[in-house]
Amino acid sequence: MIPILALLCTAAWGQVKTLPSPVLPTVSVPIVPVMPALSPAYSPALSLLPSLASVAPLPSVSAPVLAGLSAWQTQAASPRPADPKALWDGAVKKAAPALTPVLALPAAPWAPRLAAPAPGHRGVGAETVPGSVFDWRPVEKSPGHGFPLLDRLIRWFLSRKSSSFKDGFELPGSRREDAGVFLYGERHTDKALIAENMRRLAENVQPGKGALVLDEAYFGPRLFGREALDYLEAKGLDPDSLPDAVSIEVSGWDDREIYDRTLHPSLQHHMNLLDINHHLYSPERGWGYYAALARKARETFKNWLGLRREAIGGRNRVLDDSLRTALKEADREGKSLHLIAGAEHLLEKPYWLDAPLFGTRIRKGLLRALEGRPYWGGKPADSVLE
Repeated sequence: MIPILALLCTAAWGQVKTLPSPVLPTVSVPIVPVMPALSPAYSPALSLLPSLASVAPLPSVSAPVLAGLSAWQTQAASPRPADPKALWDGAVKKAAPALTPVLALPAAPWAPRLAAPAPGHRGVGAETVPGSVFDWRPVEKSPGHGFPLLDRLIRWFLSRKSSSFKDGFELPGSRREDAGVFLYGERHTDKALIAENMRRLAENVQPGKGALVLDEAYFGPRLFGREALDYLEAKGLDPDSLPDAVSIEVSGWDDREIYDRTLHPSLQHHMNLLDINHHLYSPERGWGYYAALARKARETFKNWLGLRREAIGGRNRVLDDSLRTALKEADREGKSLHLIAGAEHLLEKPYWLDAPLFGTRIRKGLLRALEGRPYWGGKPADSVLE
């Protein structure tokens, strides 16, 4: 067999004619790299590359894929509006857009399936009960554990939905038109309340004078001119409502290090509340259940005291120092000062007391920082209760 195969190969070789190497004419043209456009009919088996003819062609790129890539490129290149509560480090960030079905790709058997988010979904995972986060269950529906009267008392206490200063308040240190310092009590989850504070701020800005705005939890650089207006407009300010010839600047009063120290106790407090919520649905009954609940409540209260010490007491001292520094600048340059802070940073009355024992009074440390300057402050009524 081997001699026969050799004979056949020799005969075949004799049929091959040697062709001279082609000589390309010299043409003076600019060298431009050519990239074939992607299309559904694209195939790498080109005549210029005969060595690749035997390679299987790449899968075609479908039109929906190209449309998705084009939409992504357009979105990435579009300008991003300012978000005041996303300016933690001075960089404007944009909230993630809702998922939109753009690509129609065949599902592989190993690929995970993504469900479209339900309306109003906040992007938080681990939903095991409809409408809940991290298996948070309604307190009102928790079962009894042996003592009905005690169970009803526990349910009432843990299911209360109250908001400190929900009806708003006013701190009339002087007549509003005579004040040079304005204090705005804020609730950071209430957009309508924040917008009302912006409306008041526009009314309090004096024509022909500068205005310095100190905002809570802002750690970016000082904003001037158009950037300052964009920041406040994102909070609800109508730039057209401002008087003419007004120069506005925005800065923050918080200290980043002290603020970050409050994040862990704040998270721990929420986890303690979640632990109590899970315990309400425990199958345990009798005094053992109530004793365990009392221990959990004690631990939660202990952590809450530490959280208050850092989040309220420590940041109040930062606020007072920042206010003193800003007031010196405002006096020197003839500006009005506008301070935005949570109500618990403005008032002497503890924020967790709902009963109007002695009314609302400005916090003593804040009053000392004002050093007798005329001020006016207040907080609008809550528009929502959580």
